Amino acid sequence: MDIPFKFKIQEKIKSSFVNEFQDEMVDYSEYFFTTKMMNTVSEDLMIPITENRDIIMEFNSFDNNARIYMDTLDYYQNSICKEDVNGNIYIEESFEPIILYKNSSTNSSNTDYYPFVPGTYQIYVTCGNEKYYAYIKVNPKQITDVELGIMREEIEEMIENLAHMLVSNESSTKMDKELENKESISSQLLILAQNCNKIIPIVNEINLTPRSKVINHYQLEDSSKARIIDQETVKHRLKQMDVKKRLLVPKRLITRNLPENQVLVEIVRYLKKVTRTAIHYIEQLIPHIEYDTNRLSGGKYPRPENERTIYLKQIESLRENRLKMKKLYNAFNFLLQSDWVKEVSGISSNAVGLHLDGRYRFLHQISRELKNTKQTIQLNADFSYRWKRTDKLYEMWGFIKLLKALQSPTLNFKPIKGWIYDDKEIFTTWQVPLLEEGTTISLQGAGNKTINLVYDKPISYDRKTTTFDDPLYSRFPNNRPDTRIDFYENDIYEASFIIDFKYRPATAIGNLGVSDYHSEWKAYKQLLHYSKFDSEFVSKSKDYIVPDKISRNKTPIAGVWVIFPNSINNNKNNKEIVKKDWLTKVPYSPGEDSEKIENLIFEALKYEMFI
Repeated sequence: MDIPFKFKIQEKIKSSFVNEFQDEMVDYSEYFFTTKMMNTVSEDLMIPITENRDIIMEFNSFDNNARIYMDTLDYYQNSICKEDVNGNIYIEESFEPIILYKNSSTNSSNTDYYPFVPGTYQIYVTCGNEKYYAYIKVNPKQITDVELGIMREEIEEMIENLAHMLVSNESSTKMDKELENKESISSQLLILAQNCNKIIPIVNEINLTPRSKVINHYQLEDSSKARIIDQETVKHRLKQMDVKKRLLVPKRLITRNLPENQVLVEIVRYLKKVTRTAIHYIEQLIPHIEYDTNRLSGGKYPRPENERTIYLKQIESLRENRLKMKKLYNAFNFLLQSDWVKEVSGISSNAVGLHLDGRYRFLHQISRELKNTKQTIQLNADFSYRWKRTDKLYEMWGFIKLLKALQSPTLNFKPIKGWIYDDKEIFTTWQVPLLEEGTTISLQGAGNKTINLVYDKPISYDRKTTTFDDPLYSRFPNNRPDTRIDFYENDIYEASFIIDFKYRPATAIGNLGVSDYHSEWKAYKQLLHYSKFDSEFVSKSKDYIVPDKISRNKTPIAGVWVIFPNSINNNKNNKEIVKKDWLTKVPYSPGEDSEKIENLIFEALKYEMFI
């Protein structure tokens, strides 16, 4: 097909501390088609780019009115974007290179650039009276697509579970009726329990025989080997004579990446989420009812036996429903982990096949019924920005993993204030507030031990402004670690651990050694500066006053941990924690269990004699 424009991409292929692009622009003009092919185009025909790498585009044509439209183009800096009469964002053709994204480290101006979120994006060019379609595949830089999905799901699940636990604890002091009025989970539970025997067989059947479609996937083939020739083959031959005498011939493939399957996957994810919430609701409610049951049978004037029997039957019913919910959860989870689901990508709002198939229609109706009764905890809308930056997502995911690890049976610290634990509006708005920069969560452990878990808060450069609750100061440029853990025992400040989350390869972090400080390892210099934080409050109590002269105390920094994903470009076998002197390197990717983090904290506290 004769494409009347040029579309080229140049991508920075080395790490951010090296100013070097690949040698030449790559021409992707032949990746454009005159028809939409989202359900048929294979990944090798998608234009590949990598998140967080500098991207330069060349888009030019002899038609001065040529335009390129991209999904989510409104995220980018306005200087390259315009708006048409329908409110759609586009970029004009230009014989000058166009910067789509530029890292802050290589950006000499004050222009803000917002990177593509990993995923598949449709783009199209209007040139003359024709539209030409193509797809861009944005790949995560340091993790796989599967790991990215796991990380997003884990963040949402962990935050909701923390909030539900808080709400359940608060509600457990109130009467059952009041608890039930606070959330309509009981209504959702009833809907799921009543339809459990229908849902599970349907989910299992769809898993075995999902809707599919036979498609023609066109590829160039030697004319002597061509077996099937159709109208598209003839059109291609007439428009473009191949000197190698190849023909564009169809190859029959079965695809499950259909609009109705895209919608189905979202429905099942939603049903899984509601089922998980219902299980948690039951597990929180049973002890509350058991307490009331025991209270009825005790005291000077015990209540009638028939009233106690009602409570016992309620507990039995809840246990039966918990078993049903677990069976539903397993069925949903099994479907989502199936191989055919991995073929399904994108989200469709127009899925006619959803209503043509009774199985799909039933699950769709169930999900709509659940949503009509839903009043569960939601994430604040501001969280959506974090979803656009995988590096920020990894940082938030790591912080919440630390918070969960501290609450595990191994460590057994209980949150007492900070973030959702201070926000009483969560009981009325049912919305988790944004994890703001500078958030501090206090946790109480056994033996009058306390931890302050601090998120993304600058360390003061002024020694005199430090306090017992904010005890560190810095004399070096790098003063903003992603997270820190401050330890207190018997109301005495003891030490801190500094944690940084690096969404980059281990090789870009640097190695131990004096020479590294003078090298180009910017990340290593940053971590080294963190290890030099100081404090006047080591072994001091809350009433201590910072003196005018610097005191000679022992270092407050018990260690610096750098946590990074097992990069898809790194050796997969290298997953062990490496500790040398003050620096501990922790490879940790989405999908790994929490044991590694729990043991890391446990051993650190054990060494510092806090446990």
